[in-house]
Amino acid sequence: MIAYKINVADKNAEDNIAKMLIKDELIQENTLILCLGTGFSVADLLGPLTGTLINKNKKSLNINLCGTLNSPIHTLNIESNLENFKKDKLHILTIDSVLSFKQDVGYLYLRDHPITYGKSSKTNLPLKIGNTSINCIVADKLEYTLLEKPVIKLKEVYTFAKVISNSIIKAKRELHNKKRLRLYLYR
Repeated sequence: MIAYKINVADKNAEDNIAKMLIKDELIQENTLILCLGTGFSVADLLGPLTGTLINKNKKSLNINLCGTLNSPIHTLNIESNLENFKKDKLHILTIDSVLSFKQDVGYLYLRDHPITYGKSSKTNLPLKIGNTSINCIVADKLEYTLLEKPVIKLKEVYTFAKVISNSIIKAKRELHNKKRLRLYLYR
């Protein structure tokens, strides 16, 4: 099992994440980037914000993407969307925010296995989603549970989303360039 823990504040975080995504095939040519969450809570904003940033900055790259601020993927629509994804037989990289310990806020995990969606929302879901995953810890679970209005800074979540989206775009650009080189060399 592959798992990396990366501090988003590290100045080389974007490059390191992109390299790990490619090296361990956590992202591939046919990968669907599935960004989970809603716009109703800053704690749940990471996925749609990341999806929106990818969509805005992907330029000419062909990136399969689902889950943005305008069209979020969340508890109410995840099952219907999953049926469509399974039909397309795409490799799915799932992005979601998580709550954990205070000292872990700002870290993200790259994993070669799905996430369990709905575990924390106490719904009847929990669904295993994706082939690979990126989870970013956006807030202290204890603080979030005990305080009526926990402090989660939009600026921090935006920074996390920006690092993740830039990393994915770098990884996809490198995969695209490798594919073009292979096509050029073997024609």
